[in-house]
Amino acid sequence: AVLFALALWLSARGGGAPPEPVSGVRAELAGAKSAETVWIRRSESRIGQMEARLRDLDTKNKRIDAENARLRERITKDAADGRLVIDRQAAAIDQLRRKLEARPIAPLQAKRAARGAGTKRPAPGRKTRTAPSAPMILEFEKSSSPTNGGPAAGARPLSWWLPAGAYAEAVVLAGVDASVGVSSQGDPRPVLLRLTGKAQSAAAEGKALEADVTGCTLTGAAYGDLSSEKVYVRLRTMTCSGPGPGTVIETRVSGFVAGGGKAGVRGPVVSREGALVEKAFLAGLVSGAGETAANVLQAPAGTAGAENAASLSDLGRAGLGAGAGSAGRKVADYLIRRAEQYQPVIQLQTGTRVTVVFIEGSRLDGQDEAKVANNRRNPE
Repeated sequence: AVLFALALWLSARGGGAPPEPVSGVRAELAGAKSAETVWIRRSESRIGQMEARLRDLDTKNKRIDAENARLRERITKDAADGRLVIDRQAAAIDQLRRKLEARPIAPLQAKRAARGAGTKRPAPGRKTRTAPSAPMILEFEKSSSPTNGGPAAGARPLSWWLPAGAYAEAVVLAGVDASVGVSSQGDPRPVLLRLTGKAQSAAAEGKALEADVTGCTLTGAAYGDLSSEKVYVRLRTMTCSGPGPGTVIETRVSGFVAGGGKAGVRGPVVSREGALVEKAFLAGLVSGAGETAANVLQAPAGTAGAENAASLSDLGRAGLGAGAGSAGRKVADYLIRRAEQYQPVIQLQTGTRVTVVFIEGSRLDGQDEAKVANNRRNPE
């Protein structure tokens, strides 16, 4: 029994025979260049690009919100200014209406009313023969000052009246760089001119009538028009020497400035946004090249068991390309915004000879024609 047990034990141990040879070896290499590591690095690169784009979008949204806030504030201010102008005009209309309602009865009408009140009326039921009405006599008074009405009453001497349609030569004392933007007419630039000759008006017996405005200065408002390359000036105020020493007379005038026989003065167009557009173009090229390099040098998606990991130098070049693309894009956007702020201007040089045309008549003695006519109709 003991020998049998010993034999079983020896057979279980192999009997001291050599081990069975191995037919094949299976091994798997694992390290930093495995497919999983490649996938992780590529995912991190894409996540970084997405975060950069999100930051850019956030910055653009904040800028748009700020611009919208400024636009809302400007619209509110313009609406308030418009309401103020409307209220002032309504107040002026009410004042004129009250003056018309409180207008006194003319002396001739008062005499007629008194004459009608003084006549005796017949008793009721009694027939009386009405006497023929006395002839009416109208009295006219000749006035040296002009009155509105018939042709004779509308005659005005050129000593104190500047007629509509009169024109005079002038020189520009203070020029202007007139903007040609959409809102340039709402925000015109000031211009100063000096009249160098008499204002010529209608012709009488082959000779033009003249009003002496030599030496007077004119202020105007100028704006540019890019399609015609001209500066248009609207006249506002004319200042002339007064009758006494050291005195001046200011008069509101309406007219325009002409050059070369046409309304407006042609001038050189100055545009300064060309350099910024060129720089924005170069920045766009850098942005495109950087983004292309980043896309080419990105690590490709690897398969399990394959060694497709990008080298450290490739990752560095890809990051440099992505950074150059993002920076170039931001610089290009900044330069484009700067270029949009540069509007072309048309120059009106100092010393330019022009022709001033008055389209409405005005007094040269500084008085308001409307007030003078109103006082003449309603004497106190």
